[in-house]
Amino acid sequence: MATKFELQQDENLLREEMVSYIKSKLHVQFGQMYLTTKRLVWSKNPNIFFGLIGMLFQALRGGVVFDIPLNDIASYENAQYGLNKKVLGIKLRDGTDLKFALSSKYEEWEQAFKSAGK
Repeated sequence: MATKFELQQDENLLREEMVSYIKSKLHVQFGQMYLTTKRLVWSKNPNIFFGLIGMLFQALRGGVVFDIPLNDIASYENAQYGLNKKVLGIKLRDGTDLKFALSSKYEEWEQAFKSAGK
């Protein structure tokens, strides 16, 4: 697992947001998602820790979990998780389904994906 997100050469950041990865019905992880002109990256943040202790645990437990080239994304949609309708659903070409609870509106991510050519 990479330690932190960094832009690659000839890559531009299109969107960044604090989102939650919905791993299962009972397992949600907090993190930061980045959409660039080449990939979608989700970096895990440690749960519940704040201040100086949080920074220490960030260095130990955080890091890039998903680093997905845009070509590997088959589709994306406005999904739902419980009553939350602000969920980005992503289907990868290998059949993997991912869901992320958004802080913003789905349409903002949809526009960013369109800007990336998806």
